[in-house]
Amino acid sequence: MPIWLMVIIIVGLCIVGAIIVFNFTLKKKFERRADEQQQMIDETKETINMLIIDKKKMPLRDAGLPKMVTDQAPKRYLRRKMPILKAKVGPRIMTFVAEKDVYKTIPVKTNVKASVSGIYVTSFIPIKASKTAATAPKPKKKAR
Repeated sequence: MPIWLMVIIIVGLCIVGAIIVFNFTLKKKFERRADEQQQMIDETKETINMLIIDKKKMPLRDAGLPKMVTDQAPKRYLRRKMPILKAKVGPRIMTFVAEKDVYKTIPVKTNVKASVSGIYVTSFIPIKASKTAATAPKPKKKAR
């Protein structure tokens, strides 16, 4: 086997090894960041009742979020389609960003009790509608 071929193989293995080490350290860094962000979300989470009006996947700049949110978002997220919820919270209609799993399973036109951290919906529990005069079955009249 020629020397030049062995040198190319050794250099190639060194490059592959360097790439593997780089990916490992980068993965650790991103996992650490994700853990810190999840901890922050859990600390600021609160539970609110809301009526889900609509859900769509749309870019952040077209979602109708407050200007402060769109200014702070990275530029790559402004064009990326995100899961957006329109919900009525009390007398106000608000726009929220949902997790992917929440977006897939949340029902539209229903009341839910959602865990929200700022404008980020992390989980929900459907609220069963109580029977009211409008929805309760009417008693049948007896024929004479």
